[in-house]
Amino acid sequence: MTEYNGYSFFGPSTLKELLEEVALFDGSIAFLAGGTDLIIELKKGKKKPHLVIDVSQIPELNGVHEENGFLHIGSATTFSQLARHPLIVEKGLCLAQAARKIGSEQIRNRGTLGGNIASASPAGDCLPVLLVLEAMITLQNPDGVRRLPLSQVLQGSGRTCLTPNELITGIDFPVLDGGYVSGFEKLGSRTAVTVAKLNLAAVIKVDQENHSITEARIAVGALGETAFRLPDLEQNLVGEINPFLLHLFEDMLTETVDNAISGRYSHPYKREAIRGLAEDMFVNLFGASSVPGGRTHG
Repeated sequence: MTEYNGYSFFGPSTLKELLEEVALFDGSIAFLAGGTDLIIELKKGKKKPHLVIDVSQIPELNGVHEENGFLHIGSATTFSQLARHPLIVEKGLCLAQAARKIGSEQIRNRGTLGGNIASASPAGDCLPVLLVLEAMITLQNPDGVRRLPLSQVLQGSGRTCLTPNELITGIDFPVLDGGYVSGFEKLGSRTAVTVAKLNLAAVIKVDQENHSITEARIAVGALGETAFRLPDLEQNLVGEINPFLLHLFEDMLTETVDNAISGRYSHPYKREAIRGLAEDMFVNLFGASSVPGGRTHG
């Protein structure tokens, strides 16, 4: 353990070593993985922990593997790893798409999935994705382990259910088999480093033989204190795929914006913008032919 800039710094090489140190330490702790958020908060004095623990070199917290029909992701796995990992691309494509659109290349190389959850930003790109993937989050401290759905982990803007000495160790979700399509779309400023003004994630199960949708999961971000699912929209998408389905999708998303941010300065912009995002999502999921005239918004 070393002293640095007013706090102690510790870099364990195993999860066991980390938990032993946490159990012995009497003071506030901050866990560092990519550091894309935490380092800024430390520099600005927004966080003043007694101990910073770097988890980035712990093998148990890194990587992706499949087991018993689930994909397991270590919390310190970076966005760059997720964007190109063959298991994510094949069996959780929407997460790969979200990872590709996060920030700059430097941020993607450093930022981690666990950090995206712990930061609990209302505009966090991976959060609506993990909601539609029905991901479970594994939390651990010296006293034990608990697994919770993401909706229970997120408590509001910048707030989670994590206790002071608890960290996220893993994320897992059921693999999407051949019957599923999934996608992520984001609207942000046209710069290399962009925070979402709106984001949208979808998982759809399609019955190709009957040309129908048998299951739909839709979530949005940057419309409230946390990302959230849209159960009414999900229910209304189930059924025959027809030329009017996109209009229903657009109308119900517009209604979601109206209910979420009516009266805010961004309301008129977002209620129009989400219609373009809906169209982009249909092209993503079903191809250009799913949109009248093959239109896209890029």
